[in-house]
Amino acid sequence: MIDKLSDIKQMQDNFKLSKQAAENQCVLKTGYNLIDEYCGGLKNRQLYFLGARPSIGKTTFCINAIFNALQNLKENEVILFLSLEMDSTNIYKRLLSIHSHLNLNEWDYSASDTPEYAVINSIMKHSNSFLLKLNLLVFENLDNEQITPNFINSLIKDLKQKNKIVKAVFIDYFQLLTPNLNLGLDHEKLSSISKDLKQLAKQNDLNVFVLTQLSRDYEKKGSGTPSFSDLKGTSSIEQDADVILFLYSKNIVESAKTKELVLSLAKNRNGYLSKNDIDFQTPKAIMKEVENENENL
Repeated sequence: MIDKLSDIKQMQDNFKLSKQAAENQCVLKTGYNLIDEYCGGLKNRQLYFLGARPSIGKTTFCINAIFNALQNLKENEVILFLSLEMDSTNIYKRLLSIHSHLNLNEWDYSASDTPEYAVINSIMKHSNSFLLKLNLLVFENLDNEQITPNFINSLIKDLKQKNKIVKAVFIDYFQLLTPNLNLGLDHEKLSSISKDLKQLAKQNDLNVFVLTQLSRDYEKKGSGTPSFSDLKGTSSIEQDADVILFLYSKNIVESAKTKELVLSLAKNRNGYLSKNDIDFQTPKAIMKEVENENENL
């Protein structure tokens, strides 16, 4: 028993080792100040949750964060995106819009003889070439498999055998996962998944970023900053997560081509809390923080 005790010298040595490891760690930058500055970016062994109600734009936020994080990777490092709702074609389309800043829904493929088409086509070729360099692997659940934390762990191990080091796992979304164990109640299932995702991050020395839905009780409120009690299905997220973010509407105009959203940093195990406005250019799938001072909470 006594050998498990640490004196000041041992703690000092461990602190120095952890500091060196942190300095050598490849921290992924997402392009969002609340994550990159307040949380120090996406760090290994950390579990992140982003909660939002349906159709608010959480998948698009996720793709924007992935797009920026991909540019931090080394040659043999990859980001794994488990997309349990959106197919890979639509994911690529959004990546293309983010890089090209074009509204692909308005691109008229039949107008190939116009000067505008030639310009747009040139931009598209450049964007396609750029995206080919990015180390992103998307898993689509085409066979309707049960996606458990153990299944994700196996994917990571298989990629490692092929000399592909997974630096981050993005999951869209939490409520579509299945627990490793056969449990009865929904909140027990989700609690088990949350704990296993945290272990997944620790054991594989990577970060896990999970999208999650908010409960219907929050939707009944209509607006306002969500709280931990609005997270759908389980209170374990609040306990297990290192970082919890909420994305919610500030003032949505149905006919507008932009949405005014708010990104709130509601839990930050190692730092301050804050929130900032987000400009969502819906046709171009671009989400950017508004350039103003973050509001500390």
